[in-house]
Amino acid sequence: MIGVTSMLTNGALIGRIGTAMISCIAHSYHKPVIACCETYKFSSKVQFDSLSHNMMGNPDYLAYSTIFTEQSGIKKTTLDGWEKTANLTIVNPIYDVTPSEYISM
Repeated sequence: MIGVTSMLTNGALIGRIGTAMISCIAHSYHKPVIACCETYKFSSKVQFDSLSHNMMGNPDYLAYSTIFTEQSGIKKTTLDGWEKTANLTIVNPIYDVTPSEYISM
């Protein structure tokens, strides 16, 4: 059972990031996926991808995850200085689109 941010006309749903992946895995294991959505969240839009019309989070939340090593206790960050790297853009979408074939009910 998953909560839904919006239910689209084509039967797809918009949910928090990771919803599509969980629904895909459940579908591949033949487990039912039940979407809960209030009627005011029904939308007449159709959206096929997760990047168009999506809110983007701060890319630093992904780039600067702290890592502590047990031996040295030194705090390290991943992708330190990523802003200076040419042709590197970090995308942190807030929502994703779950296709209707992954939803049981």
